[in-house]
Amino acid sequence: MAQDKRIELKVFYTLGKHQDGYLERDFGVRVHWSEYDLKGYSYEFLQNVARNPDSLSFWGIQVPHLYQKIISFQPDVVLIFPWKPYSHLKLMMQLKGKVPIWFRGDSTAQSNQNNLFQSLFRYPLLKWVYAHVDGVFSPGKASDAYFKRCGIIDSKIIRAVHAVDNSRFLQFSADQERELHHLRTQLGLTSSDWVYLFAGKFIEIKNIGLLLKAFQEITSQQPDARLLLLGSGPQEQALKSQVTQMQLTDKVLFMPHMPQEKMPMVYRLAKVFVLPSKTETWGLSINESLACGVPVIASDGCGAVGDLLVHRSNGLVFKSGDFQDLILQMNDVRNSELYRSIQEHTQSSVQSYGITQLSDSVVNQLLSL
Repeated sequence: MAQDKRIELKVFYTLGKHQDGYLERDFGVRVHWSEYDLKGYSYEFLQNVARNPDSLSFWGIQVPHLYQKIISFQPDVVLIFPWKPYSHLKLMMQLKGKVPIWFRGDSTAQSNQNNLFQSLFRYPLLKWVYAHVDGVFSPGKASDAYFKRCGIIDSKIIRAVHAVDNSRFLQFSADQERELHHLRTQLGLTSSDWVYLFAGKFIEIKNIGLLLKAFQEITSQQPDARLLLLGSGPQEQALKSQVTQMQLTDKVLFMPHMPQEKMPMVYRLAKVFVLPSKTETWGLSINESLACGVPVIASDGCGAVGDLLVHRSNGLVFKSGDFQDLILQMNDVRNSELYRSIQEHTQSSVQSYGITQLSDSVVNQLLSL
């Protein structure tokens, strides 16, 4: 967006910047800003006085002078995400009627659809929240349904795809290929191993336990199968204990959380990437895996399913939480003809899910206001 000469862009970071980074709650690791994160655009880190800085909790972002900072920039439009932190919600209320406010979000209505709390309290609250914005940018059909349920009319829901920097994953140099070979050797993997990969947070909603049970079931039919679990989080020790109890320690490998620049290599360790989440607002790891040329198996609880990920085209889809359906897809993907057909469509399928497409969608809409 900053490269688009039609606009002047400034990003205000409200989480704050700390010498020792900030704690990523679900991964349980400290994350630091890199030069890559901050290159090529105007930005300002604002002072967050919250005792426990956190972008996911209501009190995790408290910026006393946020409104004054924004107004001093004299914006024609303000794009906010997320709305949940206290200072963001307060800013939306302060700016309403003064400056157009647009929101970028990817929530879905798929989880707890029959929950009484959702019907009686959550959606009436969300309708009040979204009454403070002039429009929203939605990545796909699942998010469209959520925003409509929150009272936003169709004309105010604008498509802005979920994107990663595809070039970082599509391109793979000879040096990276050598590093990949070295990493595969370190892990004790061979070129003949069929590797299923999960990469992400070790948290309950990712449903990694279901993947482990399905993997245990298929090992009798797939003796060359290996499962690589990459990440960290509160479930890590429980998952390792589960692997031991299943007597799968020779087939299931754990890798720690890796920096983003290493992920193009990690995905290429695998034949298939598996995202078994109960629900997932989108699943950017799906974008990344496909850009690396690696087919995906994902639950239909992932927001990307039906938009980016299409069953038996660039991946396979199973019913969320359905143990037998997951086993079926993990076995079906071993069909060589089906696998080749799917793999042929992986990288081409992400071409319209790039940073340029996302930027153009947002900028063109904001300029039309």
